Amino acid sequence: MARITDRLREGKDREAVHDLRVALRRLEAALEAWQDALARKPLRRAWRMLRQMRRWAGETRAHEVHAAEVRRAIAAAPTQLHQALGQVVDDLESEKALAQIQLSSRLKPARLEKLRRRVRRALRPLAEPHDPFALQRHARDRVEQQRRRALAALLDAHPSDAAGTLHDARLRVKRWRYCEEALAATTHEGSAGEEVLRRLQQLLGEIQDLDTLRDWALAQRRRYARKEQLEESEALDWLLTRAESARLVALERFRSEALPAGGSASA
Repeated sequence: MARITDRLREGKDREAVHDLRVALRRLEAALEAWQDALARKPLRRAWRMLRQMRRWAGETRAHEVHAAEVRRAIAAAPTQLHQALGQVVDDLESEKALAQIQLSSRLKPARLEKLRRRVRRALRPLAEPHDPFALQRHARDRVEQQRRRALAALLDAHPSDAAGTLHDARLRVKRWRYCEEALAATTHEGSAGEEVLRRLQQLLGEIQDLDTLRDWALAQRRRYARKEQLEESEALDWLLTRAESARLVALERFRSEALPAGGSASA
């Protein structure tokens, strides 16, 4: 995380924010998988910091994803919309730059050091004599909890097109995957179903990105209308139609590759 925030402050690495979010999730999942062996109070404090940092990084990442989607859309747009869509990209890039500056200012070395201290305090019980097999058993139980929750969320999401239900499934799959990785890093047994989890996460991520793009475009279209930027407003109408079509395609891919509608969360 410290190395990634250095890249973030330089402002030239387009993958820095994404890599930061992955690092945050992996650390959070590792602490979750092994929580039965850790000190509770500093663990809770570390979790709060990690979740707050993840929210900050998510705000910046959304601007990056939306700008990339609009750039891809320009190639398929009618010629008369190219200039207006280019302005939309410029506006998104400006928002992203401001968000990235704010994120960098929030993730100062002092804050990261504070998180490091809390994690180290949470790990102190591991310095005492303990039964490694009992620790692994507890960690397996935690991973199994995440697996069951993820499967239940996937079963709920399979017939649904509600953004909230699909988003919950995506978060559950992420937590399951990263907890599996945290366990595998210690047992050296390999992560169960890693490719399947990665694919489900990717499909649900596409749907989530299109949902947030739609929300942003609706709000931005109202702002353009108030400023009488009619060309940009028209371009966003076209973009919203394209995003909805792409969402339906992604939703069908998810339904064809995820759990069958008659599956069971206890499988």
